[in-house]
Amino acid sequence: MKHLNTKASRLSEKVDILLNKGENTTPLSITKEHLEIINELTNFINEEERNIISKKVEVILNERINLVKDKNTHIKQNKNAKVIAHLISLSSIKQENYTIDLAPLRNRATDVPLLSGFANDYKFNYEGYTTFHTYSGSYVQIFRNGYLEVVDTKFFNEDHKQFYVTRFETSLIENITKYIQLFSSLGLEGPFLLNIVILGAKDFSIVLNFDQFLDTYPNEKEKISLPQILIEDYKEPLASTLKPAFDVLWNIFGIYGSINYVNGKRILKK
Repeated sequence: MKHLNTKASRLSEKVDILLNKGENTTPLSITKEHLEIINELTNFINEEERNIISKKVEVILNERINLVKDKNTHIKQNKNAKVIAHLISLSSIKQENYTIDLAPLRNRATDVPLLSGFANDYKFNYEGYTTFHTYSGSYVQIFRNGYLEVVDTKFFNEDHKQFYVTRFETSLIENITKYIQLFSSLGLEGPFLLNIVILGAKDFSIVLNFDQFLDTYPNEKEKISLPQILIEDYKEPLASTLKPAFDVLWNIFGIYGSINYVNGKRILKK
């Protein structure tokens, strides 16, 4: 925050100089300087706001990911390998004590699918509303203050240490779109930040189709943190928006990038 305080001091000095200008300064030049200072002040406020939001997001992610890692969640975690995704409304996070009414979800469990498919149960809980699959430990949790958490274990075969990466990509594109549409129906606005972490998949390999001949290598990391994705134009298909995160995921297994794209366009159906 030190550089922000320096900027604030500089802006204050400029305002004082402008207010103390003599009669020999024309109104036009004063107006020009005034507009320049307003522009600087606006940029300063925006930067400070971004820093505040960033810190709030960091606190949320660290707390929630650690809880999942420690298996301290409302749904019992029986498996180690899992995807953790958080979809956060940045417009709601910047507001103090922001809450959304989740009562309309009481008859809409099918609108809140797991990342890997349909849930077999749902309930309201202390944090908000959740759909889940008891046996696998997979769930979606919607929090009242404007974000969503997904934990899913169904993209992994722990016995054979396999990760179904193409299925994961397709499911993410389909269901993040559904989650955003759900948020929109609840009056929750973007932009949205998508954070994806994969835990417990060290030494796992990816599963390729029988006609895909590529040299791959096992994952060497216990925790995979993919690049965060900012979703601003959420009415557009997400395949292109998510590609940078998918490319890094494939890089981890020794491949140049997601093989499900050609010239930046997804070649599989969403």
